[in-house]
Amino acid sequence: MRSIFPPRPHFSLFKKTHKGRIRDYLDDTNADSLLRAAVEWHSAFRLPDSLDERTQRFCQILRDADKIDILRVNVETPMEEIYNVTTAQLRQSPVTPAVMDAFYEHHCVLHSLKKWPADNAVGHASLVFELCYPESLRIVDEQGWLWRLLAFKTDNPDTARAFEKITAEMKRWLKANGC
Repeated sequence: MRSIFPPRPHFSLFKKTHKGRIRDYLDDTNADSLLRAAVEWHSAFRLPDSLDERTQRFCQILRDADKIDILRVNVETPMEEIYNVTTAQLRQSPVTPAVMDAFYEHHCVLHSLKKWPADNAVGHASLVFELCYPESLRIVDEQGWLWRLLAFKTDNPDTARAFEKITAEMKRWLKANGC
C-alpha cells in the first residue's frame, strides 16, 4: 500500500530544483512516471511491491548507482564532516553489536541501529549486499571505494579486529557472488 511508503524528500527537492529541466534531455512524456518513481524511491529502504517490473528494474538501476556513489562520497569526504564527529571520536569508536549482526546477515543496516561513528562505515559497506545487478558488484570491486572505506583508521583494537573480519567477509561474499 502506498500509505506504508511515505513520499521521499528527494522527489520533492527534485521537483523544485529541476522543474521543466527534464525536457532538456527527454522530449517523451511517456517516461515521466518511470522517472518520477526512480527519483522518489531511490533512497527508500525497500521498494514497494506495487511497482510494475519495468519500473522496479529502472529503480533498481538508479538505486545501485546511488549506493556505489555513497561509497565514493564516504571515502572522498572526511567522515568527520559527514557525521559531525571529531577525529578522536571516530578513531576511538566501537562498533555496535546489532550493526555487526546486520552486516553478517548480509543486508543494509537500519539507521536506528547505529549508535557510534564507526557504525556508519559498516552500514555503508553493507549497502553492497543490497546491490541488484552483477555489473554493480563488479564495479564496486573494481573501483575500490569499498576497500578504502573498510581500511577504517581506528585506535580501538576491538574495532580494528571487527573491520579485519568485515573486510574478509566482504571479500568472501563478493567472490561467492561472482567477483
